[in-house]
Amino acid sequence: RLVLDAWPVNGIVRVPLRPLISCDAIRVFTGLSTSEMVVAAAYELDSRSDPQRIVLTHVLPVPARAVAGNEIDVTAGSGATADTVPADLAQAVKRLTAHWFEKRGDEPGGEPPLPPDVVARIAPYRRMRISL
Repeated sequence: RLVLDAWPVNGIVRVPLRPLISCDAIRVFTGLSTSEMVVAAAYELDSRSDPQRIVLTHVLPVPARAVAGNEIDVTAGSGATADTVPADLAQAVKRLTAHWFEKRGDEPGGEPPLPPDVVARIAPYRRMRISL
């Protein structure tokens, strides 16, 4: 669930989750505790852009709440079953589980770093962020 105080001025909501499967519901709080569903025709899911986004195609009501006035429910991930997870990610989880099983608190000074083979497998799926 994404929670927004107000609609973006440009009508584009960037979704920080990837891969984005669907936009399940958009709600606008028309009162302090009452909400109104936005019809699906009022927005479009753009899953080809990076980052993926929801483009508002109609003018939507202004929320009555100044904080957390809009809620967007999305489904993100590789899919509903283990078969839809990329093989590299599934292998990384298995290798990391085996690594943690073998090194159960044996490392002094806290948690050990991720094994290099796990880092290599997940690298193509990591999203880098730059803060200014």
